Amino acid sequence: MSGRDVNIGQHTHVGMSRTVNEDFLGVWEPSDATQLASRGRLLVVCDGMGGHNGGATASRLAVKTILESYQASSEPDPLKALGESVLQANAAVFAEAQKPGTHEQLKGMGTTVTAMVHLGETVHLAQVGDSRAYRIRDAEIKQITKDHSLVQQLVDEGLLAAEEMETHPDKNVILRSLGVKPEVEVDLIQEQSQPGDTYVLCSDGLSGLVSSDELLGIVSEGLGKGSDLNQVCERLVERANSYGGHDNITVQLLHLGPLVAASTPPPPAPSPSPVLSAEVVESAVDRGAPTAPLATADNPVPPPAAVAPPASPAPPASPTPLADPFAGQSAFATPGASEGGNGGGGGGAAWVQGFVLGVLLGVLAAVGVGVALKPDNAAKATAALAAAEESVNRAEDGPLRQRARALISAGRKAQGDRQFNRALALFEAARALYEVEDE
Repeated sequence: MSGRDVNIGQHTHVGMSRTVNEDFLGVWEPSDATQLASRGRLLVVCDGMGGHNGGATASRLAVKTILESYQASSEPDPLKALGESVLQANAAVFAEAQKPGTHEQLKGMGTTVTAMVHLGETVHLAQVGDSRAYRIRDAEIKQITKDHSLVQQLVDEGLLAAEEMETHPDKNVILRSLGVKPEVEVDLIQEQSQPGDTYVLCSDGLSGLVSSDELLGIVSEGLGKGSDLNQVCERLVERANSYGGHDNITVQLLHLGPLVAASTPPPPAPSPSPVLSAEVVESAVDRGAPTAPLATADNPVPPPAAVAPPASPAPPASPTPLADPFAGQSAFATPGASEGGNGGGGGGAAWVQGFVLGVLLGVLAAVGVGVALKPDNAAKATAALAAAEESVNRAEDGPLRQRARALISAGRKAQGDRQFNRALALFEAARALYEVEDE
């Protein structure tokens, strides 16, 4: 028998502007050869979003659920098992937000997810949101997943050039996320792998700042020098931070080497790929503790003594970010992470608004154009305003109500400017904040 020499690396960092890291990652690599041959190895990256500590709660709960669900699944098809695991994670995050006594600011929390199973000569991916998976092969890089974002939809509709995506003002507005609704649509992807392939999973804190060509260059250079993949991940994060690091940054690498005989021991790794044990993650979810002890799949270790996190580097000279009313909350620091970050995926209010904007086809014609549309759209906007105000008037005071009122105010301005399609979208966004409670 023979097997493939596979190496994994990962790193996550708060970035240069955040105070809480709401990204989270996880790896499961069975130590049992039989289980590895039947289940493969699983990598997961999640980018949480939501006010207060909602994003951090959503992302770590999603990773925990996906790892546990996939390991426990009896489904023989790995792609189907992965998809079911993501659906279970969606249900878990949604249920957590709906629990009686849940902090109001956790309601509506969500997360992206990019998960990959490598089994034999095949990779299986599940995608929700705008985190990404790339494949590097023969000195070329290809994005395998498709972003569920407003700018991607604009590109698909022919209203925006692909090269304008990363500089568009709405690039952080996502249309699909995990945990916001009782159900979610999951993209499932399967492709054959080849010796020498390298797969990259990352949050938009990396892909939004480091171009695919730069990513290719850094990874290729590291592989060419025989660098440890964890160090290559650190270099990618450093590059994103050098460009401002305005968001949390997370990356995982999986490299497929040549086939090796089973009797030939693999070369020793400078440092084993860290694995988040289920017990550690579950404990952190319950406590919201800013600590993450490491474990290997074979040898879980007890939590180390608490150590003060290193001081974050001073932010580079750049425009001051908008103040976040929930900044300063503690984060669950994953391996290699610093404390910090409050809102992957573009932030709470922008994300909630964007989720609805993407559902409404009308916004595609109105974004950045500001044109008056047909009279029937004016009537629809008026009706949507009435529905939104009814929902807001029934709601209790709190951040959710404040967000809704802000959307209504923006919609009224668009309505006054005869931008009826935009007004309609904003009113529907305000109303949709309360859809979960009404269902």
